[in-house]
Amino acid sequence: MPVYDIFLSYKFDDAATFANALNASFVEKGFTVWLDKNQIRPGDSILASIEDGMSKSIYALLIISENYFSGWAEQERRALFSKMASGKIGIIPVLYRLSQTDFAARSPMLADIKTVLAPNATNETVEHVVAAVTDAFQLDQRLDRLLEIFIRCVETHFPYNADIDLWLSLFDRDLERTKRAMENGADPLLEKLSLFTRYLHETGTTQCCFEEFRKLYLHLFGTGKLFWSSGPSTDNGG
Repeated sequence: MPVYDIFLSYKFDDAATFANALNASFVEKGFTVWLDKNQIRPGDSILASIEDGMSKSIYALLIISENYFSGWAEQERRALFSKMASGKIGIIPVLYRLSQTDFAARSPMLADIKTVLAPNATNETVEHVVAAVTDAFQLDQRLDRLLEIFIRCVETHFPYNADIDLWLSLFDRDLERTKRAMENGADPLLEKLSLFTRYLHETGTTQCCFEEFRKLYLHLFGTGKLFWSSGPSTDNGG
């Protein structure tokens, strides 16, 4: 049960070839990618498989094409936008053979997110898109990104905690928030996984932040940093 770095959302009739090329390039560079044709098997529920893939993904790459806003792709867009709004996933729109003006007109709610332009499906364009994504999200940031998603959820459901305040101030590069956290007693030497282990058995964590908890747990378990039988590892690696 892997955690996916990237969920690929696209309109099959418009962008299947381009999506396949992106998938191959990302995988070659070490990314884990959710692509429907690779993850949905005969007999699987399409809706359940898509929801499961979204809930296990860190970023969603929306390949916005001429007919994207219809059918399965439109359902994915709505679900992904909802998850983005609640901090569960990041969204990167890729405008495939579509202008910025057309995109803004069709999806004003996504129009303020920085896009990546893809005027065609050439190898050069594929590598341009992959390079833009890797600039935004590098593989060695995977654990930090999953921790950020989890901690942001915990912050909204539990009483104020200075250590959480400090960690989020570092993610946001917010100096004033850092000062506030330190004044309230935050521990600047707190290890990377300590906040996760602190809330691991906290009543309500898995109910309030199940999706965020599961993604981080699956990553830690899959990379050997967490062993359910013996408790979380103190490894501070990425």
